[in-house]
Amino acid sequence: MNNINSKKTLTLKSIGLDIPTGGGEYMNRVVALVDCDVEGYFMKTTQYGESVALSGDVTMVNAVTGEIFQGITVYLPDDFASMVANKLDKREDQATTVSFKAEIIVSASEKSARGYTFITRPISTVEMVNARLARAENLLSTLKALPAPAKTPKEKAA
Repeated sequence: MNNINSKKTLTLKSIGLDIPTGGGEYMNRVVALVDCDVEGYFMKTTQYGESVALSGDVTMVNAVTGEIFQGITVYLPDDFASMVANKLDKREDQATTVSFKAEIIVSASEKSARGYTFITRPISTVEMVNARLARAENLLSTLKALPAPAKTPKEKAA
């Protein structure tokens, strides 16, 4: 059985992921898995600006090394953390937690100075991966079935 490392605050960096500019070997890979029962959140100013810190019972796995971490605060990509905070705000019963399991993937981004961004989505099951592949194959078969584009006047003259 793997040892569980305890840390108060979990971030990608604190679980051993130091992703270089451009994404390097991490590009298009799942780099972390997270399982949370979130009770609340708070805003914190970091070197990257204001971030949402989720608090509760958090387990995080470094998907590259397999190391397991447990903590009470987690910083996730801002768009995902904001979505969870919004769900917390809409709870009717403050005793209710927001639970989720997610994977974090490094993805290319021309808008980001570091050359990558993070995608946070539900953990992929075999069925989900197969469904994505089937949709992609369906789109490709549609593309092949489309008529060839009409030649422009310049191409006809050549």
